[in-house]
Amino acid sequence: MEINYKMVGRRIREVRKRKKLSQEKLAELAGISTQYMSQIETAARKLSLRSLASITEVLKVSSDVILYGNERYSSAERRGGEDEIFMDCTEYEKQVLKGVMAGTKQALFLSREIFE
Repeated sequence: MEINYKMVGRRIREVRKRKKLSQEKLAELAGISTQYMSQIETAARKLSLRSLASITEVLKVSSDVILYGNERYSSAERRGGEDEIFMDCTEYEKQVLKGVMAGTKQALFLSREIFE
């Protein structure tokens, strides 16, 4: 299967913007130059495997999302989609949502005992 580097660059840009990261900040966090980051996003240069790994780690997405636009072997599917729910949340928002989920779970268990 051939990799479409133009689409790879677009996907990196889309995820980067959704995460509210500048090109410069993503490059810094991924340990690559800003110029190289720009060239990756515009498909002027092919990204290396090392760069792909660094970028996906910083963006907290799988390489499938960047390479193919989806997660072919989605860990989110195996876990019921939590990754997708939490993907664009701050740490505070994640903690609040986890607390809500824990309370909801407890309420479900209590109501099950009452109605059985």
